[in-house]
Amino acid sequence: DSLGCGRSSLITYVGKVHTPTAEALVKALADIPHRQYFQVSWYELADFRRDRTMKTGFAKMSRAWFPLRLWRCRGGATDGTPERWEAQDIAVPPPSPPVPASLAAPGGFQGGDPLVRRLSASLVTIRFRTDRRFCTEASPNGFSEGAGVLVDAERGLVLTDRHAVPQSLGDVEVTIAGAATVDAEVLFVHPLHNLAIIRCDPEAYRELRRAKVPLRAASLAKGARANLRPGEDVHFVGYDNQGNVFSSRVTVAACYLPSGRDEFPLWD
Repeated sequence: DSLGCGRSSLITYVGKVHTPTAEALVKALADIPHRQYFQVSWYELADFRRDRTMKTGFAKMSRAWFPLRLWRCRGGATDGTPERWEAQDIAVPPPSPPVPASLAAPGGFQGGDPLVRRLSASLVTIRFRTDRRFCTEASPNGFSEGAGVLVDAERGLVLTDRHAVPQSLGDVEVTIAGAATVDAEVLFVHPLHNLAIIRCDPEAYRELRRAKVPLRAASLAKGARANLRPGEDVHFVGYDNQGNVFSSRVTVAACYLPSGRDEFPLWD
């Protein structure tokens, strides 16, 4: 799912390793540690008559949901015995230390808006994935993405909503300041309100701080300023479709909190 290729695909290369057989594919994948990105080349067979372009992308190895397993068919028409499938689990390689998936200069056009400049080091983008079999609150495809705000720069705590992180069972990635991507874990999903808290992987987050990536916790309003009122003018700061940070002046239409489960909107 992280790669984006369809189920009817023919994988030809993993990195620079040619994979003409299932055994060759398994051998190429066997030594890739959990959570590591790797390059894959493939053909889409569903549309092969019209499009024979070899596609290339990056996948992320996930060994948390199920082991790497090679299935072989025995018997059947070749020797007249009943067909049976035999499974061979592939040994898991030693884990690699978690490091940022990418490290670049802070990205995204920020412009001259002072609010954008103030919050650019606090805003993050979030990608959530889970196995389709375990979607309890997530969308049917098990994938979602959104934005969040860094609320504790020391511990790497991020406040987001349940559109981005709909449930605790899943894999989470956080891109901070458009400069680096790290893994994260779900600490809390509010059972009623549209709130969730995630924590960046501690070791990878320490690497970001040592690399001087701009990280700053957002200042949260306190007291009377924390209570929004209908008709009040506020500024919305977020990401556009190109990944650039922007701000827009908006007016609060209504302030309302659900009082029961029947009033709870599905965050999908």
